[in-house]
Amino acid sequence: MKLKSALTLAVAAGMLAASCTKNDKNCEIDFRTISGRAAYTLVGSADDFRRDSDIVYADSALLILPVQIYDRDISELRDSILSVAFDTIAEPQEAMQSFFRKSAGESGYALRELPADSVSEENAQGSTIVTGSVVSLSGDMMSYCITTSVYMPMAAHGIWGNRYFTFDIKNGRLLTLDRLFTPEGMKALPDIISRRAQLMVNSIGPTSITGLPGGDNFYISSEGSIVFAYQPYEVASYAQGEIRIPFYPYQLSDYLSEEGLSVFNLK
Repeated sequence: MKLKSALTLAVAAGMLAASCTKNDKNCEIDFRTISGRAAYTLVGSADDFRRDSDIVYADSALLILPVQIYDRDISELRDSILSVAFDTIAEPQEAMQSFFRKSAGESGYALRELPADSVSEENAQGSTIVTGSVVSLSGDMMSYCITTSVYMPMAAHGIWGNRYFTFDIKNGRLLTLDRLFTPEGMKALPDIISRRAQLMVNSIGPTSITGLPGGDNFYISSEGSIVFAYQPYEVASYAQGEIRIPFYPYQLSDYLSEEGLSVFNLK
C-alpha cells in the first residue's frame, strides 16, 4: 500500500518546492508501508522455565520504506534498510517472514507457528520488534532509522538499538563518515565528541567515549546538526539509553572533506 498521510504529503510538498527543478525528470517522493506479525510456541520450553505451558514468542515489524525519491537511484538505501531490519536483502515481505522465523529460532527451541494475531508482544514471554521511519527530511537529504527491540524469554529486560542511514538526495547516494570527513578528521573526531559529551554530562550522564559510534551510526537532524549516536551499553549504562552528541556542521568544518564541505554548503 502507498503511504499518503497528511504529514508525508506536507513534507514532500516542501521538498518539491525547495529542490525539485526542471532538471529532475520525476518530481515525486513515495513510501510504502511494510508490516507483519508472527507468533510461535517454543516447543519444550515449559520444563526449562518451570512453567505449566511452553513459552510463546511474538514478532512484529512496521517499516515506512522509501520506494521513490525523485528520479534518484535509491537501491543502495533500500538494500541497507532491509539488510539491517531483516538481516537479508530480498523482497520486503519475504525478507520479513524469514527474519521472524530466524529471530524466534535463536531461542534454540523448535517452533510451532501460531495464528499471527493470537498473541501480542505484551502477552508473549519473548519478542522481537522492528520499526523503520524517517528521522528528518529536507530538499537535500533524508535520515532514516531502524529500531530493533529484542526481549529474550524471561530475561530481566530487553535490549534495543537504533541504526541510522542518511541519503544525499542531491547526489543520490548514502553518506558515510569517511565520505564526510578527511582521514585526519576521522582520527580527531572521537576526542572531539568525548569533550562535547563531558560538557553535556548533566543531561546525558557520564560516558566513556573512545571511538566513533559502531556501525557508522550518525544522522542529520531536522535542524541540520550532525548527530553521533551511541547505542545502549556502547559508551554508558543501559539506563542512559541512546547517547546523542550533536554538532552544527560549521563546528567541524576543519575536519570535513571536500565532499563534506559541499554537502553542508560550507565551501
